Amino acid sequence: MKKKSEEPKEFETVKTAIGEEHFPPCIKKIYSGMQDGKKRAVFILINFLSTCGWDYDKIESNLLEWNKKNPEPMRENIIIGQCRYAKAQNKKVLPPNCDNQMYYRDLQICFPDNFCRKIKNPANYTIIKNKIKMKVKQEEEEKQAKKEAREARAGKKKKL
Repeated sequence: MKKKSEEPKEFETVKTAIGEEHFPPCIKKIYSGMQDGKKRAVFILINFLSTCGWDYDKIESNLLEWNKKNPEPMRENIIIGQCRYAKAQNKKVLPPNCDNQMYYRDLQICFPDNFCRKIKNPANYTIIKNKIKMKVKQEEEEKQAKKEAREARAGKKKKL
C-alpha cells in the first residue's frame, strides 16, 4: 500500500513518435480491426499513442484509417471528438494497465509474448523496446567509429 506522502510516479515523456514496429501484441491486434469494443479501443489507442510521442493530429488520422479496417466502422465524429477532447486536456495519460480485465482480456486482444510478461502497461512495452533498439544502434555506431579510427591509424603508420 502506498503511503500518503508518496507522489504518483511521473512517467518519462517521449519526444519523438515511436514506430509501430515496437508496439505490443495487444495494440497490433487492435490495429487489425475490431468487431466489438471499438470505443474502448479508441480510448486505449489515443492514450497509448500520445504516451508514445505521437501528436494528436497524427493520432486522429491514424485512428480514422484504423476505423476503416473495422467490420462495422464507428462514426468518424466519435473518433474526432475523442481525439480533440484528449488534446484539450493537455496532459498525457497512460493507457490502462495490462491487468485491467475490462480492456485487453475482455476485448480478447491479450496475446502476450515473452516481453509482455516483464511489463505492466503497453506503453512501457513500446518505450522499453525502443530504448533497447536505440541503445543497440548507438553501440553499433560507436563500434563502427572505433573500427574506422583504428583503420585510419593503421593507414598512417603504413605511410611512415
